[in-house]
Amino acid sequence: MKRTNICIIGGGAAGLATLKILQDTEEVQNGTWHMVAYEARDAIGGVWYPCPPVGNPPASPIYDSLTTNLPHPVMAYSSFWFNPGTPLFPPASTVLEYLQSYVAHFDLLKYVQLNSKVEEAIWESESWNVRLSDGRTRQFDKLIVANGHYSAPRYPVVPGVKHWIETGRASHSMYFRNELPYKRQVVLVIGNGPSGQDIRTEIAKVATKVYSSITGGTPHKIGNIHQRGRVIEFKVDGTVIFDDGGPPSEIIDHALLATGYVMSFPFLPQLRSGTMPEVPPLPTQLINTSYGVFPLAKHLLPLQCNIPSGAIAFVGLPIRVVPFPLFETQCLYLIKTYRDEGTVNEAEECKNVIERFDTLYEGEGHRLESVAKKWHVLDDGNQFIYRKELLDIACATPECYPEEWALRIYRHKSELRSIWKKLEHEGQADEWVKNIGKGGRYEWVDMMDRLLDSVENQTPRSRET
Repeated sequence: MKRTNICIIGGGAAGLATLKILQDTEEVQNGTWHMVAYEARDAIGGVWYPCPPVGNPPASPIYDSLTTNLPHPVMAYSSFWFNPGTPLFPPASTVLEYLQSYVAHFDLLKYVQLNSKVEEAIWESESWNVRLSDGRTRQFDKLIVANGHYSAPRYPVVPGVKHWIETGRASHSMYFRNELPYKRQVVLVIGNGPSGQDIRTEIAKVATKVYSSITGGTPHKIGNIHQRGRVIEFKVDGTVIFDDGGPPSEIIDHALLATGYVMSFPFLPQLRSGTMPEVPPLPTQLINTSYGVFPLAKHLLPLQCNIPSGAIAFVGLPIRVVPFPLFETQCLYLIKTYRDEGTVNEAEECKNVIERFDTLYEGEGHRLESVAKKWHVLDDGNQFIYRKELLDIACATPECYPEEWALRIYRHKSELRSIWKKLEHEGQADEWVKNIGKGGRYEWVDMMDRLLDSVENQTPRSRET
């Protein structure tokens, strides 16, 4: 029997989940499938492996104070939990240690080639021609793209911003590491996502004034943080104009652009860059809209395009999700498609894509860019429905399915994070997690439920209550 060679691009959380799920298969264990993962950097971890703010762009956007915005019992791979006593919202360094432990526990490093960047992958009739940074070229039957979301910064399209960047007055938040460079400065932070919120809070500790620019924001002040609307012009004199009807800013010492990231696949020349098309008909070539890849079946596999459905998969495109277990779910589904080419009903999947387009197109006021932004968003319960759908098709075992408590806790993640920050500030957090998990995973669920119960009472109940 011919061996199937599988190339995985990326040694971060998505690539590692792919290796583990594939390693569990009979095909990998008996040598029918052979896999290798290429990681451009000198260690595994992807976005969780920090680096100095150098390069264009830096290899990771991790800043010193970053903690997860999901409680780790929800965030963890289904097959491997965080250590007992881990802070409920752990720092990035703990997540990196967790990934390193995951790799060691399942002996995954033997499949990974470090310092090996995939420069180009071209589909040529029946196989992938993959060129590596050291000059080697290898052939593969299947390509799994797991290179993450956070490698290419997205810059706002606003008059004057290019000049500010070129002169060093503005930079993407990808370059932010801590608040120290901004002492006694007037700083502008654009963006209200998790990173933008964290960064403005950190900088406000040392800055004279922080302007927080938020789409739809209205002028008001909390401490030295001045909320404003969207920036509509970066002026040569160092001030900015907002769309909220208020006055221009003071002279800004530095602007941090927490404006997100571009989906980037520079190694795939057959993936066309372009805008979201109006459908039907579906395009016959895969398109990178900068917000995602279109059109794909199940956010994973190409539909009726120049690359066969079974030849390439994009693991990890959905956003606003619980990522680690979602990666596992996608890979279980992918294995099913490898074993049975009839798994993907292309006509049905094309219909699903068109129906999703119609729903978003109407909901977003016929704005194609807004459709592209929302295309891979699977927030709240939709991600759990998506996971169940894939697991049903994959005929997965019961332990692979998300449990009821995971959705319940996910829906209250913001309340949990607020109360956890309060516990940390009051010095009580360590006591709350001490030894939690030693008696089994459900100790974590019980603890999170007690924390949520305490929100109405304002004061967390003790562990002994």
